[in-house]
Amino acid sequence: MKTLEEYMKLDYAVEVNELPRQYGGGYVASIPLLASASASGWGETPAKAVSALEKNKGAVIARLLEEGKDIPEPCDDGFGCDILISLPAPLHRKIAAIADGEGKELEACIIGLITDALMTPR
Repeated sequence: MKTLEEYMKLDYAVEVNELPRQYGGGYVASIPLLASASASGWGETPAKAVSALEKNKGAVIARLLEEGKDIPEPCDDGFGCDILISLPAPLHRKIAAIADGEGKELEACIIGLITDALMTPR
C-alpha cells in the first residue's frame, strides 16, 4: 500500500469547469478518477480552483487510506485513451440530462458515473 505522500506525487488528471451563476459561479476543479470521493476544489478563477483542489486532495486521500478503501491510481500502461462507443438513444438522453443538470460536459459526466459505479463495493 502506498503512503499519502506517494499518492500525492501521482499525476492525476484534473478537470476544471465553470459553474453557472445559478450555482454560485466561479470554477470547480476535480479529479475524475476520484469523483465519488469528492476530490474537488472551488475558486473564483481556474487557478484558484486547482489550488483548492490540491489542498483537498490530500485530505480525501488520507481519509480513503484511513478507511482502508481502494484508491484508483492514474496509469500509463496504454489505457486512458479514447474509446468510441455507441449509446442507445434513451441512455444518451438520460446521461445528457444528468450532465446538463450538473453543469458538466457529457464526457465528464460519463466518466463520473462510471467511476462512481466502479468504486461502489459489489
